Amino acid sequence: MDDRSRIPRLSARRIVAIYLAFGMLWILLSDQLVAVVADPDPVSTVIQSVKGAAFVLVSGTLVYVLLRYRERQLVETRNEMEARSQESQVLQRVLRHNIRNDLNIISGNLELASESITDTEAKKCLRTAEETANDLLVMSEKVRALDGLQLDETVPEPVDVIPLVEGAIEQVASPVSIETDVPDRCVAMAGPSLRYACSEVLENSVEHYDDPLETLEITVSIDETADRVRIEIRDNGSGIPETELEALERGRETPLAHGSGIGLWLVKWVCDQYRGETSFDTEPGVGSTVTLTLRRPDST
Repeated sequence: MDDRSRIPRLSARRIVAIYLAFGMLWILLSDQLVAVVADPDPVSTVIQSVKGAAFVLVSGTLVYVLLRYRERQLVETRNEMEARSQESQVLQRVLRHNIRNDLNIISGNLELASESITDTEAKKCLRTAEETANDLLVMSEKVRALDGLQLDETVPEPVDVIPLVEGAIEQVASPVSIETDVPDRCVAMAGPSLRYACSEVLENSVEHYDDPLETLEITVSIDETADRVRIEIRDNGSGIPETELEALERGRETPLAHGSGIGLWLVKWVCDQYRGETSFDTEPGVGSTVTLTLRRPDST
């Protein structure tokens, strides 16, 4: 059980009642102490006590009003989050079952139709439709992968990232060689989902590469100055579109600045869960470098 469940929740009334009790008790005790030590005028003592009590009552009322306002804000926020969670669950279910199954049927039928048609132009159109359906299937699988990702790793652990990086390389079906420059061991604050983030970057480079792409490079290094671990994945492909970079740097998409998929968003979300940083350096015709920066255990 979470330790936070053992902490009693105090309502606004209880908080203000505690504040009023403490304030009144402090005024009475402090005035009595002053009367014993300084022997002041009794009338002045009463006036000071009344003024102090009035201040405690007024400030207590203000605190109560502010706490109640904050409570209403929290309730509205919680209701909104619950509504969005329900929407997300429905969308996940649709992507897992309905859309995915329908796309499989569409893709299968397009393939059968392409085999039975001899017209060149018609076969070309069917092939385009089949490729589009397959692209949607891949995208739905990535959204579906959110269930498998351990995005609830809000407290990352010290792990050796080298096996995760090597596992990501093995997972990628790449037509080009992947060069590595990694130490035998490198510990960072991360978790199992780091492997998915690395493989997603590699697959993104492979899927969007042009003819000039000959190699992929992945480097793991320790930045002693910043006390961070850096995982750099470089390619010499066509680069990441500027619109996608704008959306990633802004942290949200707009009608004019949005990505074509969700792969790089998943990479960013995974790194954010480890309280790390993600940077994208790209130049059209030269290539791209995606850097995942993670904290070292000592830096925490």
